[in-house]
Amino acid sequence: IASASGVNGIKGINWKDIEETMDDFVGDQDTFLAQIDTKIQDLKDHIARKKGEASSRAITEEEITELVKRAVEHETSFASKDVAVKTACGKPGMTTTDGKRPNPKGFENGVKVIESIAGEFFDEQISQKDYVESEMLSFTRVCEDSLGFQ
Repeated sequence: IASASGVNGIKGINWKDIEETMDDFVGDQDTFLAQIDTKIQDLKDHIARKKGEASSRAITEEEITELVKRAVEHETSFASKDVAVKTACGKPGMTTTDGKRPNPKGFENGVKVIESIAGEFFDEQISQKDYVESEMLSFTRVCEDSLGFQ
């Protein structure tokens, strides 16, 4: 099995069969590339759909206000929004209009309650494919504004 080194040996090579074999090979590769291009486009479309589904929105001020209201009205925190506002969420020395002191653990419990309520809120939104996000600074600002902090 030696390669042809002379002119007659090279002329004797069946170049037509080699060319047909190469054409078949190139044709197969073109078919594979077309299939891969189709698969890539399908995956790009799939990713675009997933990104569209997963896009999130910022939590609204109304939603934050409702979460805060539910937390301060919980029996383990302040039991009413009015008490939370009048006592600045349990600030020492602050009393309600009738002179009563708020729950001494009201603020601490309120934090636990808001974490629980917010967790339920976000879980519910995710189950509805409503991806909501919140940032601490804006959440705190709306919370303080809804409770009358200046």
